[in-house]
Amino acid sequence: MHTTSRERRAARIEAEALRHLARLDPAAVAAVAIPAAPPSAPEVEPVHGLIEQARVEAAALGLPLALAQAAREYRFLLALGALAAILTGTGLVTAAGLVSASGQLNVYAVLLMLVGLNGLGLLVWLGSLLFRPRLAAGTLARAGAVGPLAERWLRRLGCDAVGLAARLACLDARVGPTLQPWAGASLVHAFWLVALLGAVLMLGLRLMVEQVDFVWETTLLARAHFEWLTATLGWLPGHAGLPVPDGEQIALTAGGLGVPADHPAAIAARKAWAGWLIGSTLAYGALPRLLALGICLLLQQQRERQRGLPLAHPFWLHRLHRLEQAAVALGSPSALPGARPFEDPLAVTAPPPRGGFTGTPGWVLGLELDAAAGWPPALPTGWSLVTNATAAGPPVVALPEGAAVAGRLVILASLARAPDRGLVGWLSETGRAWPGPVELALTDGERALRRLGDRAALEQRASDWASAARAAGLSRCWWLAGRGSALEDQGRLRE
Repeated sequence: MHTTSRERRAARIEAEALRHLARLDPAAVAAVAIPAAPPSAPEVEPVHGLIEQARVEAAALGLPLALAQAAREYRFLLALGALAAILTGTGLVTAAGLVSASGQLNVYAVLLMLVGLNGLGLLVWLGSLLFRPRLAAGTLARAGAVGPLAERWLRRLGCDAVGLAARLACLDARVGPTLQPWAGASLVHAFWLVALLGAVLMLGLRLMVEQVDFVWETTLLARAHFEWLTATLGWLPGHAGLPVPDGEQIALTAGGLGVPADHPAAIAARKAWAGWLIGSTLAYGALPRLLALGICLLLQQQRERQRGLPLAHPFWLHRLHRLEQAAVALGSPSALPGARPFEDPLAVTAPPPRGGFTGTPGWVLGLELDAAAGWPPALPTGWSLVTNATAAGPPVVALPEGAAVAGRLVILASLARAPDRGLVGWLSETGRAWPGPVELALTDGERALRRLGDRAALEQRASDWASAARAAGLSRCWWLAGRGSALEDQGRLRE
C-alpha cells in the first residue's frame, strides 16, 4: 500500500502508462497480463488492486525505466524553456534600446517594455478568470491538445510503443492530455517570471560595466504627472531598501542631466535611478508573476491530490469487470463498491438506442459522409456544423474560428461503413482532444440495409459501431433513423 502522495502518484503514472501501451501495442500487454484477483480484504478498495496489478505488468514490460527516461527528458525540456525565457528577457532589454548613442537611457521606455507587456498579459489572464472562466478553460484546452500532438510528433521520431506510452503518461500527469488550465497558467507564469529575472540580470550587468545617464521625457503630458508617477512607483522599492530618486533628482533628469557627468549630484542620480528601475521591474513585474505562479501551483497540487485513475475509461472498466467476475467466482461480490455491477465495455454490445439532435445544442462533425448519406444534415436551432472530416487526417482538436464554447460534439458516421482499428484510433484521439463531451451518431441506415441484405446484419453493424465508440472512450452512441436527417427520429428503420 502506498502511503505518501509521491508514491501514489508514481503508482498511478505507471498504471496509466500501461493503459496507453494497451492502446498502442495490445499484443504486448496481453502477453504479460495476470489473472484478475479480488482484494484480499473487504476494506481494501478494488482500485488499489487494479493499480498493483497494473504495476506488476508495467514492470514486466519495462515501463518504469521508460518513465524514468521520460521524466529526465521533461526536466531537460523545462531547462530549455528556462533558457529561452532568459534569452527573451535579455532580448526585451536590448529591444528597449538600453543605451542610446549618447549614453542616455529613457527609464520609462525600458520600464514599459519590461513591465508593460507583462502587466498586459496578467490583466488578460485575470480578466478571463473573472469574467469568462469557462471560456478561458476551453481556450486553453483547445490551444493545448498536447496529447495527440505529442503522440504524432513522437511517432515521427521513431519512438517505440513502450517509450511512447511512458512519455504520454508522463505528459498526462504533468499537464494533462489537454492542457489543464492551472497547469498551463503555471507554465506561462513561470516563463514570464524567469524572463523578467533574466532581464533584471542583464540590466544589472550592463549598468555595472557601463555609465548610463538616466533621462525621462514627455511631449504631450505635464512634467508634474511624471514626477508624481516616478515618486509613486518608487515607494515600494524604497521601502525594500533600494535607492530611489528624490524630487530634486527627478527634476534634474528631466530631458537630460543639467550638470556634468562627474558631478556628485549626477553620480547620486544615476545610482538612484538604477535602483528605481531594477526595483520597479521586480516589484511590479516579477512579484505579481511570482504570486500568480504560487496560486496556480497550489490549485494544481490540490487538483492533483483529488486525481485518481480515470475509471470511466474502457480500459479500466474492462479490468473492473474482470475483477468483479473474479470476486463473484470466489463468492465475495460485496468486496466491490456499489450495488450496480461494472459493465465490460469491450464485450459485444446490443445495437445502440435510437436518438436525435435533442437536449443541449452542440456541434456536428461528419465522418467521411457524402450527399447520399444526408450530409450536410438539417439541424435544429442552436446546432452548428464543424466540418466533414476524414479518418486518414488528424483528429479534430479545436472549434471553428469565432466559436465561444465547445459543448457537445456529435460525430456523424455512416452505417454503410464497417468500423476498423484506424477509425477507433481516430475516434479516441478526437474524443481526448475535444474540450467537451463527444458522442457518436449513426446514420445512412437505408443504404447500409441494402448493402448488407437483412436487418440482423444491420443491427450487428450498429453493435460493432457501439463497441468502437466504447473502446474509443466516447460518452454515448445512438442511431438516427432514415436517411440521416437530424429531424428524422422515428425510432425505427424504413424497410
